[in-house]
Amino acid sequence: MTTRDIAQLLQRLQADNTSGATTLVELALDILEVFARQKAAQEPHDFGAALETLVGTMLAAQPSMAVLINLAQQVLQACPEALPLTTIRQQLQQALATFRHDVRRSTEVLCQQALTILPPRVTVLTYSNSATVIAALRYAHDRGRVRRVLLSESRPAYDGRPQALALFESGLAVEYSIDMALFERLAEADVVIVGADAVFPEYFVNKVGTNALARLAHAQGIPCFCLCAVSKFLPAAASVLLRIVDHPGDEVWPHAPPGVHVHNRYFEETPLALLTGIVSDQDVHSPEAVRLMLEHRPLPTALLQLVSSQVAGKR
Repeated sequence: MTTRDIAQLLQRLQADNTSGATTLVELALDILEVFARQKAAQEPHDFGAALETLVGTMLAAQPSMAVLINLAQQVLQACPEALPLTTIRQQLQQALATFRHDVRRSTEVLCQQALTILPPRVTVLTYSNSATVIAALRYAHDRGRVRRVLLSESRPAYDGRPQALALFESGLAVEYSIDMALFERLAEADVVIVGADAVFPEYFVNKVGTNALARLAHAQGIPCFCLCAVSKFLPAAASVLLRIVDHPGDEVWPHAPPGVHVHNRYFEETPLALLTGIVSDQDVHSPEAVRLMLEHRPLPTALLQLVSSQVAGKR
């Protein structure tokens, strides 16, 4: 595969506004594997510079995905310029294979952890497409834990539709509604489960609407959990690498009247304090435990240069 193939894969990564972080990181790994296999003659320094540029481009393509930041860390850490180019390529390919294995294994373990928060025959309300949530609900359903799932369209990309289809095809009873009706149906739920694209010491990032849903669940005393592998846990210092951006208004209202500003932001921050717990591949954590875990965690050396570049670019 060629540089053109990488460009096409990058375009797919940037254009995907319906898949969750777990799906997107698989595509990012594919991109990096193509890069690692390229046979162009390069010096180690040039290879490292090209890799850093590629990593930065991927982060810009999906700027709200913590797992891509952790992938960037592992990739850059595996490629010191002091080594021969052949060795650098081998280490990069091994790092990618290990990361892919760990992502898949973490989902399996997280599904087992999630059973502890799901009593038998439970009604689950969820929101926004998440491969992790889908996997956990499938796993729980196969073990008699989930009676039905309430979810919604998840506008503007309608990513609730592929989520509903995936769950239905796995044998779960699915009830689908418009987004605002999900709040009305909250009283029918035994538990609320959402995914996350990033977890910081005080908040997590997920689809717009998660904050209001978590607040309402908290007010009504309905347990609300976030399902998220620890590969999406980040220290506060990494927040500069993760951005919540505005998207074209035409996705919400094509050809809106002149003078009408259409606001279209996919993601938002939700305080961890609103959650009952955070289910990861390591444990079921309290919000306070996550805060203590991440509050003083240093930023890995491999990311410091990327952070510096981001800060410099904002000046």
